Amino acid sequence: SYQGDRVAGCDTPPGSLRNLASRGPWDVDFLTGLPTLTTAGNNARTREAWASPLTPGGAQAPVSPQRRYTAKFTDAWQNSKCDPANLVPGGNDIDASVTNLFVAHNRMHDFSYFLGFTEENYNMQVRNLGGNADATRENDPELGDVQAGAVTGGSPSYLGRDNANQISLQDGIPGITNQYLFQPIAGAFYSPCADGSLDMSVVGHEYTHAISNRMIGGPDEGITSDQGGAMGESWGDLVGSEYLISHGYSTGANPWVVGPYATGNKVVGIRDYAINRNPLQYGDIGFDSTGPEVHADGEIWNAVQYDVRNALVRRYDARFPSGNERLQLRCADGSSTRSPLPARRCPGNRRWVQLMFDGFLLQQGATSMLDARDAMLAADKMRFDGANQRTLWTAFARNGMGVDARTPNADSDRPRPGYRAPGVRTGTVTFKALAGDRPVRGRFFVGHYEARVTPVADTLKGNGLDSTVRFVPGTYELVFQGKGAGLERSHFTVKPGQRQTKVLRVSRNLASKYAGGKVVGSSAGSVNAASLIDDTEGTNWAGVNESENVDAKGRHPYVVVDLAGGRHVVSRVNVSAMLRPAGADGSDPDSGSRFTALRRFAIDVCTRDCTAKDARWTRIYTSRPNAFPAVRPRPVAPNLTLRRFDVPDTRATHVRFVALENQCTGFSGYAGEQDNDPTNDTDCKTGSDRGLSVRAAELEVFGRG
Repeated sequence: SYQGDRVAGCDTPPGSLRNLASRGPWDVDFLTGLPTLTTAGNNARTREAWASPLTPGGAQAPVSPQRRYTAKFTDAWQNSKCDPANLVPGGNDIDASVTNLFVAHNRMHDFSYFLGFTEENYNMQVRNLGGNADATRENDPELGDVQAGAVTGGSPSYLGRDNANQISLQDGIPGITNQYLFQPIAGAFYSPCADGSLDMSVVGHEYTHAISNRMIGGPDEGITSDQGGAMGESWGDLVGSEYLISHGYSTGANPWVVGPYATGNKVVGIRDYAINRNPLQYGDIGFDSTGPEVHADGEIWNAVQYDVRNALVRRYDARFPSGNERLQLRCADGSSTRSPLPARRCPGNRRWVQLMFDGFLLQQGATSMLDARDAMLAADKMRFDGANQRTLWTAFARNGMGVDARTPNADSDRPRPGYRAPGVRTGTVTFKALAGDRPVRGRFFVGHYEARVTPVADTLKGNGLDSTVRFVPGTYELVFQGKGAGLERSHFTVKPGQRQTKVLRVSRNLASKYAGGKVVGSSAGSVNAASLIDDTEGTNWAGVNESENVDAKGRHPYVVVDLAGGRHVVSRVNVSAMLRPAGADGSDPDSGSRFTALRRFAIDVCTRDCTAKDARWTRIYTSRPNAFPAVRPRPVAPNLTLRRFDVPDTRATHVRFVALENQCTGFSGYAGEQDNDPTNDTDCKTGSDRGLSVRAAELEVFGRG
């Protein structure tokens, strides 16, 4: 925190506390030239907002005639386990939290200022300063709402929990960010008791929404398209992480994880993937159980931008080492007399984030991911004389955003991925699927997903796709989906100039309705049982109980399938717990509920009179309790996709698929009382209705061989 004009023998505050971005101390009112003695200044105004989850409100903020904003932090919310008794005047570390958010917003202001978020480009300041003083509208500092809705936004609405947002607004109108308390909520979100104002990756994410919405499309339009909205979420993730990395700050977790403190998850945070461990491709829009949705689809832009950043780091690391901490700080921070080093004298990561900011100014509000790609390429020509064109194109192409990629418009969730880059020698791949020597028709997807995403090739007729595709060199993941064959995953590697045929060996899915399998029975309350055997993760079956949880004895939902062609030796099953968007066709309004996804299952077989009430069923397989693992704060799509399970070789004419537990009933991390809030039952089984139903997308059954 800033402690006056003299700190530890210095005449001016160190680092970013006084620099050319702010032109003076952060707590000075530039209209009067006097210190405010509180968390208000030219760039930001920050206060408690306990009474409202969405609008600026309360009066609590530190006041110090000596300008020493050093309130003690006791971690009261976490140590008390979310006890609302802390929410009394001066309680819950409110002064320390307000100070932290005020400092974080000023840090983000100064960091982004040197990248181009200046007065001329519609930044957020009470007074515009320097040569750009008259360029744009004033009186719009960032308004920070701390612990927003802490008193009014708990149970039962939870509008003041487990979230953060930025209301950007037009140039000349103050932006508003709401930072919330985090708390475990039954069947919805299982975070620790944390204060989002203290997680810099979250704060940086929200501030970046204001940056991108001001710089893209001018001061008043902002981002208006679906693909643009997804990139807005990604830019928030990326800039927040880059701030931490370039300054050498540790979160105690992978620095590319968004929200590790607020969510308690140090592996993926609040996302499906950490930014640096992300397999998504341009064709994957709509991959998550939400269907097309900006936070999920933003992870696609995270994947490509991480690769672009890494490519630039590798290119310039010999001369401008990214591991040189002193150089990184000279590139990220200014002082009272100098700006940061120009990007031309910096590591590749600084060049990357500079191109990102330059590209903001070259995009219209209704921007697509391909428009943003082109904006970065154009920015490279303008700033670096096009020195990085091949590097950028190659990274984009490896993620499906090559020169041959297409999208009908910026709102489309059906873009066509492309893998070619100008000036880069490609390889050519022809895709085939064979069952023995017999060709199997189907679709091929680059990446990890099949449901709702766009194929790159197929062996069908009249679909407008070919079976041959050109790729820049690299290794790619592949999914094949064919009627009667189910799903098959593989990988392939492309070398420059190489022509190859990628053959996937598939087997007949004995349960598939396209191969002759039939659903001949199911538990009471079953919905869409035939969706369990239709060779796609894009649909699912729901087993719904009226009053008892799905793990109750005698209440396990099930589906009985008559296998195609009589008796078989069953040796393997593939099962998917993937979900589909909520209420996609109206038949199952809870179809997208993450906590109802399958976790544990069993396989029973029968060979005689299998539809009779007294049929003899033999249990041949019970999965591990974490067949589809759960994580906190909530289940994620990568853990729910199709998995292979080997079962003992057993003769069967019918298979009974039994759901033993769903995510809600089966994971200890969603069980029991996890806080000291008397109004909040956190146990998933008793505090929500998520234990009453279970969903699975696929049951695929294969014989020996």
